[in-house]
Amino acid sequence: MTDKTRAAVVEERALAKSGMTVTPPAPLTRADAEVPPAAVQMMSTNIHLDAAHPTEQSFATSQRFSEEAALEAFAELAPGKAPELLAARSPRTWLQYRSAVHVFQKWCAERGRNALPASAETFCRWVEHMIGERRTIATIASYRGAIAAWHRLNGHRLDATMAGEWMRAARRRSGPPRRAAALRADHLRAILAKLDPAAPADCRDGALLLLAWGAALRSDEVTALDWMREGPHHAGGKGAVVLEDAGVRVVLRRAKTTQASRVEVPIPHDDLKPLQIWLKRWTDIARIAPGTPLFRPFRHGVILPARLGSPAVTHVLRRRALGVAMAAGADEIEARIEAGRYTSHSPRRGLITEGVEKGVPFATLRRRSRHRSDQQLVAYVDDAQAWTDSGIRFE
Repeated sequence: MTDKTRAAVVEERALAKSGMTVTPPAPLTRADAEVPPAAVQMMSTNIHLDAAHPTEQSFATSQRFSEEAALEAFAELAPGKAPELLAARSPRTWLQYRSAVHVFQKWCAERGRNALPASAETFCRWVEHMIGERRTIATIASYRGAIAAWHRLNGHRLDATMAGEWMRAARRRSGPPRRAAALRADHLRAILAKLDPAAPADCRDGALLLLAWGAALRSDEVTALDWMREGPHHAGGKGAVVLEDAGVRVVLRRAKTTQASRVEVPIPHDDLKPLQIWLKRWTDIARIAPGTPLFRPFRHGVILPARLGSPAVTHVLRRRALGVAMAAGADEIEARIEAGRYTSHSPRRGLITEGVEKGVPFATLRRRSRHRSDQQLVAYVDDAQAWTDSGIRFE
């Protein structure tokens, strides 16, 4: 199944759950695409759009990260334990833990080994197997955390000492992980300059990239935002975007590094003037109601009611970066290579890089980036300072 087909299936399921049906519009010409916002035809809670992206690849967020699904995963991982412990981690984490444990259990069953409690030798052999399967060290480390937590919840201790040596050896052989390219301010301006303010997909992408950049948001944070106020918890939201006289306020009910407390990220109007403009364009043209998902996927020129999934952020950025590179006259192969350097992490890295170059204090950068520790942020700062403060002055 191709990526586009897989995305279409996900979206069809989302529509089926909502009880809506969609009749795809006829193929569009470029002339049809260049219409004012008033030409948008409203039909029920779907919007049939005269847009230039009738087959845009998009992603609909699955309901599998619901509280109910997390409770089911927790009950499987820790039978008999108090359900209040569910609040110790996010629903997504519990579901990821269960998935990792299933992988480990299957491997042990195929080899006649005991999965719980697992011996140090069994776990070490499993890590060797995962390395042989060419899994990344980051993936193996996340699995290790899940399996260790599973053991603790059931009164056991996982001895991963020797397995850790295998992971260190594999990490040294593979070299440093590939880092996403920073989305610099000038490149973001170039992307915005090519967007059509009358095209709904362009309005969404402009608002999405500006918000991710200005608030240093992770992909699962920016796509989990509701408009103007938080919607119901079961809808998959993590916070809201609120327009105020002074600018835009991003409210995160929970985030990667702050599961227990709310976080507010103010973006003053004068600091990022285009943000309010593109947010207003998008919410007006798509008629986003308060308390509902802010960013949504398209299919055949239709805005779906589902929440946009986090993988779409990388897709949007790469597609827009490719368009800029091609318009600048780059060879198609080189343009695709350049666009491929960007990921959903690029806006976040780009904001930090811009801040370092402008001399923004470290404490201010960390407050915006919300890194768990200084050490994590230092890596970003060092990368940026290498080009502005090398210590070399040869004239």
